Amino acid sequence: MLVGLTIWKLPAMGRNIRNWRSNPYIVFSTFYTIGFAVIFSAIRNVGIIARQRGQVLAFFLCVVIGLGWEEKPRVSPMSRVTPEQTSSAVD
Repeated sequence: MLVGLTIWKLPAMGRNIRNWRSNPYIVFSTFYTIGFAVIFSAIRNVGIIARQRGQVLAFFLCVVIGLGWEEKPRVSPMSRVTPEQTSSAVD
């Protein structure tokens, strides 16, 4: 399920990678996840890795969701008014 979520959000993460540095928590989460992968790849004890994966899971999800979030433009009530509506209101 985690791999599916990551693959699903990968295109949005690629588009939003420019905004990566604007959120310090996402930067921290990225480095924590990468550091965890590098440091714990040297440990050959699967039991320790299984217990410690819960620490990195929250940070990994933060990166996936934080970068994969699609910002939709906000529509104000005034932007929905057509030119015909404004001319009839003046008449």
